[in-house]
Amino acid sequence: MSDGESKKLLEYRYDENGNISEATGNTGTSTYKYDNSGNILNYTDIFGKTINYTYDERGNLSKLEVAGEPPTVYTYDSEDRIISVIYGDNKTVSYEYVGNTTITHLPDNKTIVEKYNDSGDLVDKTYTDNVGNIIYKISLEYDGEDRISKRYVVLSKDNKESDTKESASTDKDTLTASSENVSSEENTVSDNSGNNTDFIKLEYRYSYTDNSQLKSESITGDIGTKDISYTYDNAGNRTSETIKTDDKEEVTTFTYDESNRLIKKQSPKKTTIYTYDKNGNRISATSDGEKFSYTYDINDNLTGIKKNDVTIFEAIYDAMGERVLTKELNVDGTLESKYRLNDVSFEDTQVLSVYNDSSKTNLIYGNERTVELSTGTESIFITDEKESVLGRIGDENTFYTPFGDNEDTNFIDTQKALITGFGFDGEWKDSTGLYYLRARYYDPNTGVFLSEDSVSGDIESAISLNGYSFVENDPVNYTDPSGNTRNRGKSTGRGKGAKGKQVSKKSTASGKGKASNKSKSPKLKMPKISPKAKAQSKRQAKPKNSGRRLGKQNIRQSTNLSRSFGRRTANSYSKKYS
Repeated sequence: MSDGESKKLLEYRYDENGNISEATGNTGTSTYKYDNSGNILNYTDIFGKTINYTYDERGNLSKLEVAGEPPTVYTYDSEDRIISVIYGDNKTVSYEYVGNTTITHLPDNKTIVEKYNDSGDLVDKTYTDNVGNIIYKISLEYDGEDRISKRYVVLSKDNKESDTKESASTDKDTLTASSENVSSEENTVSDNSGNNTDFIKLEYRYSYTDNSQLKSESITGDIGTKDISYTYDNAGNRTSETIKTDDKEEVTTFTYDESNRLIKKQSPKKTTIYTYDKNGNRISATSDGEKFSYTYDINDNLTGIKKNDVTIFEAIYDAMGERVLTKELNVDGTLESKYRLNDVSFEDTQVLSVYNDSSKTNLIYGNERTVELSTGTESIFITDEKESVLGRIGDENTFYTPFGDNEDTNFIDTQKALITGFGFDGEWKDSTGLYYLRARYYDPNTGVFLSEDSVSGDIESAISLNGYSFVENDPVNYTDPSGNTRNRGKSTGRGKGAKGKQVSKKSTASGKGKASNKSKSPKLKMPKISPKAKAQSKRQAKPKNSGRRLGKQNIRQSTNLSRSFGRRTANSYSKKYS
């Protein structure tokens, strides 16, 4: 099919206020209905699944209904912060706000206590069971640049509810006390016999380059110490990764072409070569006789992956560019389909349910993605400060390297490597090892995106001009839920109680908080704005999306002129920060 034929298959209809009411592509038609304020009232996907949205007088989402299922009901306080989420068989997640502390009351009397400093940064998050015993605790310290410098983690092995002496009070008088940073000594827990062997205890320390790229991570645990360090070139490409443990040192190097595309990864175990199409999408990864091939549609959405000659992954998108179906290779050699019903009321569309003929999983969102309802079971997510899923209460633990790869299971005891599902930064990991970040796919094994960013970045920020780097190489403090804009804070929360700061390629604007219900725009392919043109236009930072997808936003058609200009600018400005 030619490009022209593909473009003819996209058709959009609009309501009287200019909102898209119907989007048709070669995969089907989705429909949208909005109120006069631009809040979405009704969404029907290409498979005929419908979500109805209701709002209170202040514009907060008060009810979400999927045909044939119990509604999810939300209530808010006078400051538009969620105070309850009622879902399923009349179960409730409720919230209290006391000063800089948020208390989440989970079903079965489990509790999450989150303490924030005056800048809105999380300093302590504790999960407790129904009698106050600690299941998981994380404490954070920040440097003078508001970057995480130390991180202390205490986690019950297998996330089991243990008999510990330490408990986390939810008494309001106690919670109004100081929420200053805590030290590693305060993270010591023990059972009633004075033993602490039932807990994983980890201390992380971070350092940064002068332009705030992650320089090193040092982890100290019961098994030993592990140090990871990184180097970068002037354009913000990660050129090396060095991993030191008590008994060995491994160095991996990375090579890039003049357009900042990764073309070679050299590790102690193997060499991988990467190639790209004319739009800057990765189309192959070859190592030791094993070749992965990638295919894309006209809008540069990844549609298929083959391992040698065997299809291992396929994806389908609607006319708005949202992923609605994946097919992944099973152990029996067949492709298993997983449909996704998306909640389009979020600024960055979130998955509401994943289903096929044999199973279904629903997700419940409050101040973050909290509950997972699978066929016959209910689970509570355990997440860190960036919403990375460390496990579920009662299940095994999962840990990640700074750029999102699975942590070495030999270093951290009693953990399991994530194969697929919600993981690093709270995003969905496919069985291919890639994370779907809406506009683009991210490869945690290499620390770069598969495709070039359509947003050129800011002329005054050298690293932001790199079209492939992930969160400008600071994955400790930032996430990228859109695939275009790095973000600090929660991206899956509703209401103003969901803490978070959105940061564009250069901007340090804060806010986010409330999930956007505004009209969506299709992610279509448009010419990329060159850094030079942007610089001549008041040199403004990239604006926030405000809930709208302004064009495709993952376009790869940058001209040779803009790429050349970007590289020269990166080299020039890097001297300023070196």
